[in-house]
Amino acid sequence: MDEISQLKPLGEEAAVITSFGDIPLIVITGENPARYGFLPKKLGHTMDSMWVQMQNEITQLSTKGEHITAWKSGHYVQLDEPEIVVEAIKKLVNKADSLNIQTAPIQYHNL
Repeated sequence: MDEISQLKPLGEEAAVITSFGDIPLIVITGENPARYGFLPKKLGHTMDSMWVQMQNEITQLSTKGEHITAWKSGHYVQLDEPEIVVEAIKKLVNKADSLNIQTAPIQYHNL
């Protein structure tokens, strides 16, 4: 499946999600200062601010959301700082086990 061809339908599907309820959620954002180094400084700063704002909005979809910043990573945190991803997965598994989570009650906007 071509990732680019799926952007529109995935975006449409994601746009109607209003809440993940109390399902534990961890959002990891790569914030290496060089991430936007190929752009003019002001534009890079604007892009970064917008990206962090969007990541915070995703985090807030869960009452148990947590936002982790990976300062040495760009887009591929799993490659740049895999230990952060491993720890986040362990934390989520432990939270899910302690809450006895079985299903994901995702709420959608009516279309």
